[in-house]
Amino acid sequence: PEAAADGGRVTVATRRGDLARLTADELAGASLVTASALLDVLTRDELDALVAACRGAGCPALLALSVVGRVELAPADPLDVELAEAFNAHQRRGGLLGPDAVAVASDAFARRGAVVRVRDSPWRLGADESALTAQWLRGWAEAACEQRPDLAARAEGYVRRRLAECAAGALRVVVHHSDLLALPPATGFARGGVS
Repeated sequence: PEAAADGGRVTVATRRGDLARLTADELAGASLVTASALLDVLTRDELDALVAACRGAGCPALLALSVVGRVELAPADPLDVELAEAFNAHQRRGGLLGPDAVAVASDAFARRGAVVRVRDSPWRLGADESALTAQWLRGWAEAACEQRPDLAARAEGYVRRRLAECAAGALRVVVHHSDLLALPPATGFARGGVS
């Protein structure tokens, strides 16, 4: 939108750069830093730089849709848990925070004095989202097998069965995510306006 609800002007600035080198000066004048599906693909150093920059600039951060390592599939299948564990290990490869990111970010912001709120924001996929469910399922299983190649033979049949369930409208999936809001303590929200 060109104007906020209060009539104020809305502007957006984008820059390409290394997140681990982000500074408070680069965020000067920003009223909000927001990102989606970011935290779980950061390393601890990248997260620390983001937190320090936001806190240094006195800027709130809304970091949405971070995976938390929990997936529910119905009907259940014996391979669900093994694939989920392999996927979570894949998310942590190379020092990435993966499903631990929300907890690590919450602690990092809180240590720097921010008021932190975390809320669940699960994806609930059912018959009406069969195309998205199928795409998610393929990517989820592929990442799990990349982490654990020994799963590939069993995962092939699993994905085929699950895709058939999906096409029939019989597969329901909940992919758990969390949203994190970090507010500077000087805001009115720090006194109980956000819960």
